[in-house]
Amino acid sequence: MRRQFFPNHDPRIITGVSGVVAKIPVTPGSEAESIIQRTPLRDGMIMAAKPGRAFYASRHILRSDQERLDEDFLWSNHRSYIYWVVNTSLADVQSMAEGQSPYTLSGDQLLRHACDLVNSFHPDILTLIRQSDPATAVWLDFNSGEPIEWETDNQITFLGDSIHGMTPFVGAGALLAIVDGWKLSKILANVVHDKVNLIDVIKQYEVEMRERTFPIMQRALERMYSLTDPNAAKKQI
Repeated sequence: MRRQFFPNHDPRIITGVSGVVAKIPVTPGSEAESIIQRTPLRDGMIMAAKPGRAFYASRHILRSDQERLDEDFLWSNHRSYIYWVVNTSLADVQSMAEGQSPYTLSGDQLLRHACDLVNSFHPDILTLIRQSDPATAVWLDFNSGEPIEWETDNQITFLGDSIHGMTPFVGAGALLAIVDGWKLSKILANVVHDKVNLIDVIKQYEVEMRERTFPIMQRALERMYSLTDPNAAKKQI
């Protein structure tokens, strides 16, 4: 679709880093609940990093009357859980057994690999990973879009990840998509009520959107590399 509107542009995705993500069930009296109480998770999230590795976790805790224990833990948003991700450089894929793709690993194998990646981190982090539900463990690649220019069209425009997909390392992707939607809706309302030229206001929206989002997309990419580059400490010396 993008080639149709941008014939002179060869769209690319900038490959970022890889990682393991999973969820931990949190039940009354569980070790996961205890770790929440004695770590910054009690305030919402924790993050730990060293050159080449980054661990992030956040909690989603409900009151007992809000829990729906009959729902599938993998997909339910009505279960209490901790969500975590271990980010690492793509080079770590090469450290796996020869001929073994990370995408074919079982949940248990992924959790063991995640423990190997952060084996020098705080013991609570290793405990959290071991408490995870293997059925929720997956291997993900984290990618970023590429800032581009295009000619404004009166029938199509872009917002959110369709044009400025970014890595999650500055926590801005979803918020910027919401801002895009709000800005675009105001512009379209002006077209209806004020009879202004559609192509002009869409172009104005797109210029503002690029100026607002592309620098943040680049910053998120740089932040990702700085957290997962095993040579980052050497570069700072």
